[in-house]
Amino acid sequence: MKRFGIIVVLTFGLMAGVQPLRAQEVGDRVRVTTAGGMVVGRVVGMSGDGFDLGLSGGGSGSFTRVDVVRLERSLGTSSAWKRGLLYGGAGGALVGFTIARTLITATCDVVTLGTATEECSEEGFGVALASGAIWGAIGGVLGMGVGALIRGPESWEDIAFGGMDAAFSPILDLRLDRGQPSAVLGARLRL
Repeated sequence: MKRFGIIVVLTFGLMAGVQPLRAQEVGDRVRVTTAGGMVVGRVVGMSGDGFDLGLSGGGSGSFTRVDVVRLERSLGTSSAWKRGLLYGGAGGALVGFTIARTLITATCDVVTLGTATEECSEEGFGVALASGAIWGAIGGVLGMGVGALIRGPESWEDIAFGGMDAAFSPILDLRLDRGQPSAVLGARLRL
């Protein structure tokens, strides 16, 4: 019974205790939502129960745990280099394959006097595939470069603060131990 009492006291003590805003560091770009609105800026100082913020539009602000409704940290902006690589590569491959296939078909028709042979068609397809691969690589590199220059929107992650994000659940395990019924009582605390 002592063990259960200790678990209960610790659980409620941790859940009831107020914790300072320490999830952010000085220099982090944060977005703070209060009852009065939302501001974005860099953390310039920390105190025991809050932090000071240098606002993006100029000026500064001081926030305590009680004032803050939601707190988010900037993860920065991401570039679109992956999409550029995909679109540039696919476009380059399509253009290279189409141009090579058109030129080879026209050449085969002229050489064979308008009746393209199957041999000419098979060779032409292989050359067109190689051309498509080369143009796809060139298009992919160019697309990746253009995509790296394009910046996406700033992304944010929530910062948990104040109180504790915990789960408490009782454990009841009934079993037969060497033919004797037994019960295990306990609690699980997830922090």
